[in-house]
Amino acid sequence: VTVLRKGDRWIHKGGGSNPDGTKTTGTSTLTITDNGDTHTWRGTGRVGEEETDARYDVWRRVSK
Repeated sequence: VTVLRKGDRWIHKGGGSNPDGTKTTGTSTLTITDNGDTHTWRGTGRVGEEETDARYDVWRRVSK
């Protein structure tokens, strides 16, 4: 797993394998906005030669 900062975004790159040996890879970008109250994740991945569904998650802080 590699995590690096690029401007105001965090890039996460990783890989591994399933129990059957199939390789997995993925890349996600985290953007933090609203003074840290909103985290937006976007990414892509692969299992073997097949691309997975695109990732799009938004986490919002609901209380402090």
